[in-house]
Amino acid sequence: MAPDNRSAAEAGKQFLIQRVLEQAQEDGVSLSGPERYMLDFSEVNGPPQDPEKVAQFDEQCDSDEYEEKVAGLIRAAYQSDKRRGQEASWAQALKALCGEDHYILVMVRQAGLKVPYSLTGAGPDKSGELDALVRTGIAMLAPGLLFLAGLLVLIDPWGWRLLGSDTRKLVFLVALLAAVYLLWSTLLRKLSTPPRSNQSDGRPGTG
Repeated sequence: MAPDNRSAAEAGKQFLIQRVLEQAQEDGVSLSGPERYMLDFSEVNGPPQDPEKVAQFDEQCDSDEYEEKVAGLIRAAYQSDKRRGQEASWAQALKALCGEDHYILVMVRQAGLKVPYSLTGAGPDKSGELDALVRTGIAMLAPGLLFLAGLLVLIDPWGWRLLGSDTRKLVFLVALLAAVYLLWSTLLRKLSTPPRSNQSDGRPGTG
């Protein structure tokens, strides 16, 4: 990364850290030394990290609780600045961090803010809502087509008489419903599972 971009990214991260610390003080939320240190953590970007301090964080803090706490502070700080018409500062900071790998960006995403991978602004991330609708649509389409095909065989509008007796039709109907349910539940489970990534997500030890 060019020096100017590097300094802009560092300034963007320091803005986020400062707003977290200010919001913590305003809300009376305690942040320990290791928790404060990890706000600046990055395995890839920035200066080398102190392994002893990272180990101290791992020993003293629960990462899930920490991320939830910091995400709450980020959310509150963003909403406070938004009410004061200062959203541009967040957009500028997150734009400068485009493509960067910092632990604090994990909490930014958990707070519901969009961390751009291209030069776009910051704001609430609603892409998950659209993604959920697409996934649900896919999960419903295939079982629906299977049920429709089975229903046509059962009704037999062309007079093919593939099933014959009423007993066979009943057995086919039960099997059809079971197959539709099995396909629907399998697709829903697979589509709701996030894809694995070989890239770091910014968390310590995930690189």
